[in-house]
Amino acid sequence: MSAEIPGYMRVRAYLYNLAKHGGMESAKIPSENELCRLFGVSRMTVREAIRGLVESRILTTRRGVGTFVNTAVSGDVIIRYPLIGLLHEGGRNVYNMASPALRMAVLESGMTPEIVLLPDSDDPARLLEMIANYFVAIIWDSPVAEVLPHLHALREKRIPLLVVGDRETSPCAEETFDTLSSSRVERGRMLGNVFADSGHDRICYLHNYAASYEDRDWPENPQTTSGALLETLLRRNPAASMLYRSIAQLEEVLETFRLTALYSENYLAPYIARFLAEKGISVPEGISYLSYRSSASYFFHGKKVACLDEVSPMQNAAIEWLDRRVYRGDHSGIFRKEIQPIIHANQTFVNRKSGT
Repeated sequence: MSAEIPGYMRVRAYLYNLAKHGGMESAKIPSENELCRLFGVSRMTVREAIRGLVESRILTTRRGVGTFVNTAVSGDVIIRYPLIGLLHEGGRNVYNMASPALRMAVLESGMTPEIVLLPDSDDPARLLEMIANYFVAIIWDSPVAEVLPHLHALREKRIPLLVVGDRETSPCAEETFDTLSSSRVERGRMLGNVFADSGHDRICYLHNYAASYEDRDWPENPQTTSGALLETLLRRNPAASMLYRSIAQLEEVLETFRLTALYSENYLAPYIARFLAEKGISVPEGISYLSYRSSASYFFHGKKVACLDEVSPMQNAAIEWLDRRVYRGDHSGIFRKEIQPIIHANQTFVNRKSGT
């Protein structure tokens, strides 16, 4: 986890990537104050990271002016890989990173992904200054309404920008940005049909929230994943039922609700597997398990985990955008892709109608 990496190394790696892949050897690096805020470290830590890169001749200091990429070492890099900036939500939290699918899309496109964090100033001009010095394109994952001025500024400066998010919650739904969009409603409907087609009529949808957030997911709201799932399930089988519960309530659920299947985010899979094993419940013989995004098979004794996959379609669409906007330099028109998830009905999920 990034939280385990020493602050010195995180700052050093960030500055090294900007210097080696940014494409503009004379660019000025962010100020000490900004680096302290972005990475939550002390001024001494920042200065130590900068000093190490100055000693390595990656950076150079100009008294009274600032610290810059050292032009004398520009010949050391044979190929400058295009640097693609990744932002998530409000662009303020270094630990809140964009989807791994987007990072992998950048890497598979022969480019370098780097986290971008909004500077101290809320003035979009400061962000534009940072972007212009280093990055050839920006991918913004799940932006919030507060960053719309920054998105508009990037578009007006014709900096390639891809906005990624759910259609139901994105503040950019009516905007003319390049977009990759998925739908919580379509996701829920797909899940409801999968459960109904497979004869599962008693589902527990597990989450890990301290409380249920109506704007995120709520069974009584058909515009959320759990709401659309339940609505579809009941339309297919009026006798079916679904619980929406925290993983902390799983023991209570097992004692009071005759489950046929569990559904959860992939990161809950190891905790669910361990808990079921402690209760002597086997997967899939006792309860079928379906995950949102893929999980490691060793959680379930080597069984391939059944999952709803949005990563592969998102990654392929992002690669297509990078090819068009960066590799080929085609800035015409508006790029819009709707992500259609895929169901991988693997070994942790049994079709109760067919027994497979």
